[in-house]
Amino acid sequence: MNQITLQTMKPTVIKKLQNLARSHQHTLEEEITVILENAVLVDRGVNLEDRQESKLSALYSTRNS
Repeated sequence: MNQITLQTMKPTVIKKLQNLARSHQHTLEEEITVILENAVLVDRGVNLEDRQESKLSALYSTRNS
């Protein structure tokens, strides 16, 4: 996995990202990853509902294993 460092981000943006992460029960890193993946996939025309269902199915299958 590659690492990305953001050195100059407005504190208000960070706070909103933290709030979003908390509301989705994600870590900050997970929330930012989801946001970036969705932004790239929308740009490529991937159906986000299908992608979200796929991710949830994978999550539940690994938890129930």
